[in-house]
Amino acid sequence: MMNYQQMTFHGTTGVLRLTCPFNANKADVAELVLDQNGAARMVQRWPEESQYVRQVESFCAAVRGETSYPVPLEWSRGTQEMLDLIYAAAQ
Repeated sequence: MMNYQQMTFHGTTGVLRLTCPFNANKADVAELVLDQNGAARMVQRWPEESQYVRQVESFCAAVRGETSYPVPLEWSRGTQEMLDLIYAAAQ
């Protein structure tokens, strides 16, 4: 299978496309493209970033008390509930 990832979000005034949303810089450069009605295309690239490294670094900084953790417990509980529902449905 070809190593290809892309997420596209269609809105009322434009389209947002993200390449490599899950494994940035493995198959292609992480790139965000915004096309809006009547506006110039906006493109941002992150050729050196690893979102998973940044996630671990941010979590460690929160554990050390250097910053707040931007993901509330309620969000994690909702994720766990969804996983439990999927598991129960598979039984």
